[in-house]
Amino acid sequence: MCENHDNIQLKLNWDMLENRKSYQLDFFHYEKDELVAFLGLYPFGSTVEVCGMVKPSERRKGHFHQLFQEGMETVKQSQYKKILLNTPAESNAAKAFL
Repeated sequence: MCENHDNIQLKLNWDMLENRKSYQLDFFHYEKDELVAFLGLYPFGSTVEVCGMVKPSERRKGHFHQLFQEGMETVKQSQYKKILLNTPAESNAAKAFL
């Protein structure tokens, strides 16, 4: 839905998501049993990459900000040295967040 709405391609690292041994690196926001926001942390040594998305009709309501805060708490506890924020260059929604 996000990719179609914004005419972008998200990098969600599906292979890593499907093979997670723990869900401590994934953050979700549901409303009425529907996923409206997601943030995933992808560790690579001392670096962690942050990727995510919010349902287009639910944007600018603070959902991603809340998930980002939760994710950053996990990052602090894990003591990563570098954080990469991954966003498609064409995503106006991501630029607004950044």
